[in-house]
Amino acid sequence: MGTRYLDWLINIRWANNIFWQVYKWLKLGYWISMPLVKAFDYFGIDLTPLYYPTDWHGVAKVTRWFLSWPLSISLPIIAFILTWIVKAIVQFDSSKE
Repeated sequence: MGTRYLDWLINIRWANNIFWQVYKWLKLGYWISMPLVKAFDYFGIDLTPLYYPTDWHGVAKVTRWFLSWPLSISLPIIAFILTWIVKAIVQFDSSKE
């Protein structure tokens, strides 16, 4: 039941983002792309180490590249990965019993 709730919650958030973007497109006549980094800014997560790394510069560059993706693309990918991880954990836990 927990993974279904997670699926539902992530899908609702993704759909809300898409509907907001479509609404703005219909109203203004151009597509407003919201990068994933805006979600981190909204929740107040400090990403300064990604922009000024002291080491692991390649990892920081790839992460910045991923954070520049639009939410309409990155959120379903993140949802799929999180759902896959949670399902794997639940299946592993249930196989112990």
